[in-house]
Amino acid sequence: MGNRDDLRMLARRVGIHVGVFLAGALIAFVYSYAPLHSAKNWKIDYLEERLDASRLQIEDLERNLADVQKKMRTRADPEAFRLLQGELAVTDDTIGDLESKLARSQRRVKDLERSRDSWKAKHSEAELKREALLSEIESINSPAPEVEFPLLPAAPAPGAEEDTPHAELAE
Repeated sequence: MGNRDDLRMLARRVGIHVGVFLAGALIAFVYSYAPLHSAKNWKIDYLEERLDASRLQIEDLERNLADVQKKMRTRADPEAFRLLQGELAVTDDTIGDLESKLARSQRRVKDLERSRDSWKAKHSEAELKREALLSEIESINSPAPEVEFPLLPAAPAPGAEEDTPHAELAE
């Protein structure tokens, strides 16, 4: 029976080793699970807090950026203001030049209108004179109406001057 007792002893030793191994594994798992699990939870909580803080910071920065952009749109940029003043001065000069050209053009138009009116009057006067001359030329060029002149008595012969009533005229 020696063999049986050895086998029982061997089984007991193997059982003890397996039991100790399983107990050690269980102790190691419980010992490491709690700290590791809590550390993981702590890290997740910490990262979530940082993420929330980053979101809040980003929102704050976006609000500030929107405010600055709004102020920049309403506030004049000094350089842009100077450029606009320069453009305004150039535009004012151009407007002044154009106004003076317009005034000269208007004076020129008035002069030309006066000249036109003067030439119209001269032209109408010349037309009247031309028509008068044409009518005179027509009257001169037209054949004269045949007018019958009364016949005068025949002139007396040269020796009989006393008898004629026109003797005084012959002298």
